[in-house]
Amino acid sequence: MPHRLTDIDTWIFDLDNTLYPPSAKLFDLIDERMGGFIMRLLNVDAVEARRVQKQYFHDHGTTMAGLMRHHGCTPRIF
Repeated sequence: MPHRLTDIDTWIFDLDNTLYPPSAKLFDLIDERMGGFIMRLLNVDAVEARRVQKQYFHDHGTTMAGLMRHHGCTPRIF
């Protein structure tokens, strides 16, 4: 039986290359996925999505915090 994501109570994120080596390019993958999410959410092209992503990161500390504040996004499991 597959594991249900709703059964997970703790997530661990590797954001300092402790679990994955820099060669895995984890940050590049996160950056790409976040850009695609913003493109779909705001119905904008890749250039505008990147601008928004980096501006929110700069202004709010994380892109997600900016999306939550300005667009009513909430963290959730997809």
